[in-house]
Amino acid sequence: MNLSSILRNRWTMLVTVLLLGAVVALTYYLIEANKEDQNEVVVTQTEYTQATDRLTQFLQANQQTLDSLTIESDVSRQLLDRAVINEYAENNNISVNSQELTNYYEQRVLSYENEAAFLEEINRLYDLDKQKLLQEASYSLLREKVQESIDLPLSKWLEQKRQDLTLVIK
Repeated sequence: MNLSSILRNRWTMLVTVLLLGAVVALTYYLIEANKEDQNEVVVTQTEYTQATDRLTQFLQANQQTLDSLTIESDVSRQLLDRAVINEYAENNNISVNSQELTNYYEQRVLSYENEAAFLEEINRLYDLDKQKLLQEASYSLLREKVQESIDLPLSKWLEQKRQDLTLVIK
């Protein structure tokens, strides 16, 4: 072997090692970036605004006030909680069936003169129509079922889960 082929082989080896190092670094970066993405709860600006508006309207209907920072914090917490509950329920095959939802809804309506009066009050307090109300009722039932399946009080469990999450509004 002459000097030229030895240098060429060393050069090839050096380039190969550098390329392998770059591939390893890129792979590590992608894995870490993916871990961060798993800790993100992404909501749209519309979802965030609607949740903020609902809370603000509820507070106004009950003659309560909170500063905008507290409202934003409460809404963020609620959206994170919802994501945690939904993911846990999905991973543990917990769901709400239509009969459970119907029973829940009918129980609430009984305390009013009729369904129209009930829906009017719900709309005034929460700005929810019947469809959105049923979605919220389904979530409420799901929360109850998740509570039954965990070993901690739900609020403490959610607080622990929220610590690892970041709300991203897009």
